[in-house]
Amino acid sequence: MNTLKMLALREWMQQGRAWLLLAGVPLALLVVTALFGRLETGDVSRDEITPALLFYVSGAVGVVGMCALALLVAALQSPGLARRDVQDRSIEFWLSLPVDHWRAVLVPMVMLLVGMPLLVMAVALLAAPVLGGLVTLRLSGASGLGQLDWLGYASAWAALGLRMAMGIAVGALWLAPLAALAMAVSAWFKRWGTVVFVGVVFIGAEVLSKVYDLHWPQQALFDTLRRAVEGYTLIGGANTLPAVEQLGTTGFGPVAQALLADVPVLLGGLVSVPFALGLGVAALGVWAQVLRRQRG
Repeated sequence: MNTLKMLALREWMQQGRAWLLLAGVPLALLVVTALFGRLETGDVSRDEITPALLFYVSGAVGVVGMCALALLVAALQSPGLARRDVQDRSIEFWLSLPVDHWRAVLVPMVMLLVGMPLLVMAVALLAAPVLGGLVTLRLSGASGLGQLDWLGYASAWAALGLRMAMGIAVGALWLAPLAALAMAVSAWFKRWGTVVFVGVVFIGAEVLSKVYDLHWPQQALFDTLRRAVEGYTLIGGANTLPAVEQLGTTGFGPVAQALLADVPVLLGGLVSVPFALGLGVAALGVWAQVLRRQRG
């Protein structure tokens, strides 16, 4: 029996519809806004915004925004995973199957932190040309669409997809310590778990910093969250924004290069002591959940 496939399929059967709604509803609202809403360019004249900039940025903002939404949903839902089998009274059924506790804990966690955001990103990526086309059509007309370098856009579009996919995987690794710890606390303290987690981790770090002048816990927490956000979104990609701003003169090539250049930077952060310590905390959190499941 392929237990990994079975557990992943369970997550899809239980959560797939909600994940598709999470991806589809906001994007549908964006499409409606692009069709009928009032589009403003701020203080910048429309003549100064090239069709290439309109087309790419409109779609990319949708992709990045949806990935940020997926990160928020994953962070909010992760504590509830630990007690789901108890709450829906399926724990006896799963314990009767030849499924080890480690897989029963890890697969739902991976599906939430990686699988769901990848699905949301894929849907957003498919909708990006639609959003970009509608915004460009409304602000620059059909002639604006005719001026686009479609081959160059395809390369930048693919680079965006690769960067976001890699970023989700890396961001999930950085988020894993907090998610696993929140799940473990929820498993042991039940409905008080979230309160205990927030109090110990976030408020505790603040107290240590302000009262005892011990700053490293708060700094470690901040760095972990920053790395996770950098992974799931384009925040932190210092070379990407300047390349996008020059779309009117340089074309899509520099944008694709900037996005791809951000991938080694993301991966480089994994070779560090904070990341290794974070994995240790994540492993401890998963072990605490396994121990709770073993005790019933």
